[in-house]
Amino acid sequence: MNRTTTAPTRARLSALPAHRLRRMIGNGDISIPELVANSLAAIDECDSALNAFAATCPERALAEAEAAQARL
Repeated sequence: MNRTTTAPTRARLSALPAHRLRRMIGNGDISIPELVANSLAAIDECDSALNAFAATCPERALAEAEAAQARL
């Protein structure tokens, strides 16, 4: 059976397991700020139906992501 492996689309990052996201960050496929922005977008898209988050702090999350990226 011939399986073709495709890279996940940016819209599907939140569906990936943490170990794979860590590998992608380590390989330079995605950045930490990109992952955080993607996660924040996913929250915005679905939280009105789920009401799972009492509050989010996107500016703080992105600032911390930038700082974490700088430490790599």
